[in-house]
Amino acid sequence: MVILGILRIVEELRLRRPEAKIVINGLLPRTYDESGFLMQSKGRFPVLWPQIKTVNAELKRYTAKRDMVEYFETQAFFKNHTASEEELQIDEATMNEDKLHPSAEGYRRWGADVVAALDSLIQSAPDTD
Repeated sequence: MVILGILRIVEELRLRRPEAKIVINGLLPRTYDESGFLMQSKGRFPVLWPQIKTVNAELKRYTAKRDMVEYFETQAFFKNHTASEEELQIDEATMNEDKLHPSAEGYRRWGADVVAALDSLIQSAPDTD
């Protein structure tokens, strides 16, 4: 349902503004683990990372088939984004205690990545003059 909701919004934007470039931001990491490990869970809370990765992969596939729609995903929230699945961990400095909402530092890092990605898109856009 998450994917369908996001894609429905994108399609509505494309209908209303066909000339606009749309950038879809991947879902951010989330965990219930106090240490920030994405593949660990405590008690009744599920491990969410596999579902987040699935949604992001579907969004990425969707954008690969569409003109004027780009996918963006940041690695700013991870301690080491190349770690194994079992060792993948959210950097405590980037998220609030709930491991759902970014901290001020997380927003700063994410924002810097967004700006860099948008600059790259602008640089690669064909000149319409």
